[in-house]
Amino acid sequence: MEKKTGLEILVRRDGRCALHETDWLKLVEARLEMIKPHLRDMTLKSLGDIRIINDDFGFHDLNRDKPKVSGEKFNLATRGIFPNNDIWAGTAIEEYDREGGTSATAATYRSWGLTRDGEWIMIEVFSTNKHKRYRYERRAEQVKTVKIEESTLADACVFCKRSPQDIWKRLGEIVKKWAEHRKNLYEDAQCLEEEVLWEEAFIELLPQE
Repeated sequence: MEKKTGLEILVRRDGRCALHETDWLKLVEARLEMIKPHLRDMTLKSLGDIRIINDDFGFHDLNRDKPKVSGEKFNLATRGIFPNNDIWAGTAIEEYDREGGTSATAATYRSWGLTRDGEWIMIEVFSTNKHKRYRYERRAEQVKTVKIEESTLADACVFCKRSPQDIWKRLGEIVKKWAEHRKNLYEDAQCLEEEVLWEEAFIELLPQE
């Protein structure tokens, strides 16, 4: 069965009907099919370069703490499309040690990803930090483990509590950024070509030995 493009899916719908989650899932998969042949041409971040940890020392990437990575197929060097740094689903549990006055926080961050091979993945990051409650101390959060598993689009949405519409929009953002980058490269190439053509034209006007 031939796969429909996102535009074909939208055109065949009654314009008076709102899109449901199943429709958005189809639109995301259609958008994936559209961009999949170009994923390896795009400049994509590696998972380890994602900066989601924000403590008193500022944002830092996942690579900094050299966390343990579980999963056979993927690692922190896996490149792909991920959500913006500030919208990873996160939960934190804080516990206190009465005697030492130490605050210990354990945080979990969840996200989806789309690898440059067109595979959906689920990412779970576990981090901890400790600091004294009763005196000022700069809080340093440390990533302990990162779990990466292959997934389906629907499962990834449930896992990180994101709607298919959010992912559809994110893929669109990446395509528009890539298009702008390619336009800039083309304009630069045109300038270089024009310079080369002018030089060659002047050479032709000079006496030949």
